[in-house]
Amino acid sequence: MTAPLTVLVVDDDARARAALVRALDDCDGLVAVGLDREQALRLAEGRGHVADAVVLDVPHVTARALGAVASLAAAGPLLVTSMSGAVEAPIRAAGAAAFVEKDGDADRLVAAISSHVRASVAHNAGDGGTDEGVAR
Repeated sequence: MTAPLTVLVVDDDARARAALVRALDDCDGLVAVGLDREQALRLAEGRGHVADAVVLDVPHVTARALGAVASLAAAGPLLVTSMSGAVEAPIRAAGAAAFVEKDGDADRLVAAISSHVRASVAHNAGDGGTDEGVAR
């Protein structure tokens, strides 16, 4: 049996974070843990890679958000989610590997995150997996 892939969910909204962790835990082969931004930054500080993938919610582009993106990108392949597509270019420049705009469709969000995690792990293992068309 293959070990589950770990996903670190970073969101300052405790309810949104808990809901996404539950949804990802329901995906075969994934185990998710949720932290707020400050907790995640403390965890990642000096440790480098802490998960197979990191999902960070960025509501608005701020210096603090871009700093979190840069710091958490070292913790594992970073996928950023936001209700605003306007954050995509700056967060990618700060180090995010992928972006998903939240549109209220929880199933689509979970599918995009799951695809990103699996593709990132496959790519890092040399399989060249891709999540193009799901997370951009």
